[in-house]
Formats: sequence, structure tokens, C-alpha cells
Amino acid sequence: GFGSESYTEGGAADQAAQVSTFENHRQFIRSQRGAPLLTLENFIYRCERVRKTRSYWLCIRYKSSKCNGRVICQGNTVIKRTSHCHPDDQRRISSSIIEQTNLAAINLNDWYKLTLVQNKQQGLVAKRK
Repeated sequence: GFGSESYTEGGAADQAAQVSTFENHRQFIRSQRGAPLLTLENFIYRCERVRKTRSYWLCIRYKSSKCNGRVICQGNTVIKRTSHCHPDDQRRISSSIIEQTNLAAINLNDWYKLTLVQNKQQGLVAKRK
């Protein structure tokens, strides 16, 4: 489960193990429609929602593989992560252009919307079939 677990279950050592920051930036690739996709430890996530400084990310294989992999970030820091039910996405990540973004220095809602608008204006958004 994702919503019912306490962040402090298992004690301070477990909580500290869940928290990690990577040089004040996060790595992203782009979806076919130009949306930013978070890459973390060879898995790919799409932004599900943003609440103040927290961003909630869902595995891109949520529907196709019924994967429950999720990530919660507070700025650039991962404060919660759940496991996946499928192999990693290393091949897709290695064939994509990697972007670095400092999530703590931007308004996440505005950044996400602006990215989609810019890609649409540049004709980078794939048409639905």
C-alpha cells in the first residue's frame, strides 16, 4: 500500500534509509507527448500530482503491468519509494535524452504545465490515435 503506511514505521534507521538526495537535481526523460518522466534507479515514473513542495510519482507501467511502484519527493529528496513488479527500464532510459532539473528551485505545477505547452507549440506532442 501507499497511503496507509506511516513514514516512521520501522524506526528512524528505516526512515533514514528511505531518504536520499542526488546532487540537488533529479533526472528526467520525456514522454512521447513531451511530459517530463522521472527516472530513479532505472525505473520511470510520471507525475501523478503535486502538493506544495511534494511531488507524487507513479510507475509508467501502472496500467500495463499493474505495477504499484511509486515515489514521493520533497523537493529533490526521495522520502518514500515502493517496489516494482517488473524488470527495470534501463534500455529505454539509456536510449533517451537525460535532463537534469532542480525540483527544489522551481514551482512544480508551473514547470509541468509550461513543459507541456512548450512542447505543444514546438509540435513535439504526439497525436492521439
